[in-house]
Amino acid sequence: MVVKAQQPTEDDDTPSPRRVKPSTKFRVRRMTQDGSDPVVFSHEDKGVARRYVEQNHPRGREVYVQHPDGFREHFSADQQFQGSDNGGWNELEDEED
Repeated sequence: MVVKAQQPTEDDDTPSPRRVKPSTKFRVRRMTQDGSDPVVFSHEDKGVARRYVEQNHPRGREVYVQHPDGFREHFSADQQFQGSDNGGWNELEDEED
């Protein structure tokens, strides 16, 4: 689904929203201090994105998987080893200052 920009009228000074194409990719993002969190890997299959994290970044919060709907989760091999019910995957919650 593509969102079309609205045409401004003569009385309307507000800019029209840009066209947004919905994403179907699961993005693996590296956490940074400034919050820019660049994408290091992306794939349309959730299992492939999770496997990339499990094999390349098993320590926890250095990277996270961002779902197309915005949900974020991170992996901890320590929790997986300890037999965690969630298989080592946890929701990544926003940190409050």
